[in-house]
Amino acid sequence: MNNPVAPRQDPVNIAILVAPGWMPLDVLGAQTAFALLPGVEFHFVGKTLDDVPAFPPLPAHATTTFGNCPQDLDALLVGAVGHETFDDPETLDFLADRADSTRFLGGICTGALLLGAAGLLDGYRATTNHHAHHLLPLVGAIPEQANVVRDRNRLTAGPISGSIELGLHLVRDLFDEETARTQEYVLEYAPEAVYGVGHPRVADPAYGERVETHYAPLLAAMESLGETVARRFTERAV
Repeated sequence: MNNPVAPRQDPVNIAILVAPGWMPLDVLGAQTAFALLPGVEFHFVGKTLDDVPAFPPLPAHATTTFGNCPQDLDALLVGAVGHETFDDPETLDFLADRADSTRFLGGICTGALLLGAAGLLDGYRATTNHHAHHLLPLVGAIPEQANVVRDRNRLTAGPISGSIELGLHLVRDLFDEETARTQEYVLEYAPEAVYGVGHPRVADPAYGERVETHYAPLLAAMESLGETVARRFTERAV
């Protein structure tokens, strides 16, 4: 299928973080927003090229190491990853280093908190997964309720559907609005909640309480994550 968009003179370089426990849908949605567009190169970047576990299980590994990742990126995207990555100095150093030479930073789901742990959301409006939203101030971010929040060159989003929407925002930034509209049309992106309970703001409170009781251990782990990101953010702020 041919795309009417003319190639840019310079290629578009986008890096996606691959780390243990990463959630592919949090970042592949954004990648898909660029489908069929000419001159876009994705770099799946990680500490090593070894296989890493994904959630849900999916065979995956980086294609580029931190050291070999291009310095001047058009975008750097980070989705939800395992707890250990939030406490990994090498990963946080990579994000902080590339931030200065990257046009746009994108954090999807708790990937926003990872950017925050690296000191990259201090003073920026941001969003994330609903159950992690209250943790944003721990990294200096200003919480805002929206599926995608833009503040200067930082874009943050909720999980899954937020990934595609953040990607469409980036298509507009790196190409133009008409191209982004075309991509939305080509992808047939017009989500409709199947059961009408896709977010606490629309679900019946009693239903939400039952679900959250069932997943109480997972929510407790989120609080532990908050302690980690707060500590890492504070260390970098000193």
